[in-house]
Amino acid sequence: MDVSRYNTHGKWFERDVSHQSAGIESRPDASEVTGVHNELIAEKSGKTVAIFGYREDGRAHAEHLRQVGVRVIFGIREDRDEWSDAIRDGEYVVSPEEAAAQADIIQVW
Repeated sequence: MDVSRYNTHGKWFERDVSHQSAGIESRPDASEVTGVHNELIAEKSGKTVAIFGYREDGRAHAEHLRQVGVRVIFGIREDRDEWSDAIRDGEYVVSPEEAAAQADIIQVW
């Protein structure tokens, strides 16, 4: 059996890729992706995640993390437009250096 190893969020996973040698492209099935996602979310519960960046993706991801019990802070430079946008939206915003110091996990958007 040929095995592909990949790292996501600091965890190593393996999956069978022997069928790929026959020229068949493979992607993880939905249950595999959902299982990995749920496991990673469970590990984040009760922790602090610093998100660097505040466009639509970062904002939406922050809301999802809060719904599963994660404290979210944004690390944004004060000279960026995103700083005032995040403050206006009521987010907790600090410098990237301070966010990194406070966070258990850092995500860059």
